[in-house]
Amino acid sequence: GSVWNVRGNISYRKEISKSSSIALLYNFDYRNERSKQRSVDFLNDPLGVLDLLNTYDYTVNASHNTLTFNYTFQPNKKVHFDAGIGGNATVANRDERLPYDVYTPRTFWSVIPSLSFWYHFTPQKSLFMTAQSQVVDISLEQLRGVIDTRNPLLLRVGNPDLKQPLKTNFALVYNQTIAERSFDWSVRLNGSHTLHYIADKTTYFTEATPLPQYDYTAQRGATLSTYDNAG
Repeated sequence: GSVWNVRGNISYRKEISKSSSIALLYNFDYRNERSKQRSVDFLNDPLGVLDLLNTYDYTVNASHNTLTFNYTFQPNKKVHFDAGIGGNATVANRDERLPYDVYTPRTFWSVIPSLSFWYHFTPQKSLFMTAQSQVVDISLEQLRGVIDTRNPLLLRVGNPDLKQPLKTNFALVYNQTIAERSFDWSVRLNGSHTLHYIADKTTYFTEATPLPQYDYTAQRGATLSTYDNAG
């Protein structure tokens, strides 16, 4: 197979006063992955028969487009404030050619905020706070709505209705430099929160249970593993 990636960005900044400025930033990221594998079943036919269950030929690609508006305010050397709001469009595709042609594009829209604040008590003492959001990719296997019944006791299926997670990282940092002793120390507190977090979901069947959405009946004792967005 093959994998290739293209990234690019462009930005424009304008001073609106002596202490503030605005900026417009565009980021683009595209990844294409082609995988091919041909499997032959020699166990059932000495001449070899193409095993469609284990043969695959597919392309997975995803593109990210992010447009961000940013505002910066710095009235003096002690204070620096930066805030941004962005919009992200993620398009994920899977193009399968074996055992049959399937094309599954998905588009996700997200709002991405960011906030940063620096305060210098003195040239040697400073406080820094930040909150930065970013989208989290969903694998196309997690979105694939075709049930895997190769092991009737361990069923697996994706969830086409998943929402794209949005992760926000927080940080609070206090830093002090003692120049005369060539000594520097800091205290840092980190945290994160994920909106639409993707969790594993497992269902155990105590009796034969029809699954009409997959056109399949789970036998007694089987488990079905899938994914869901946690609260």
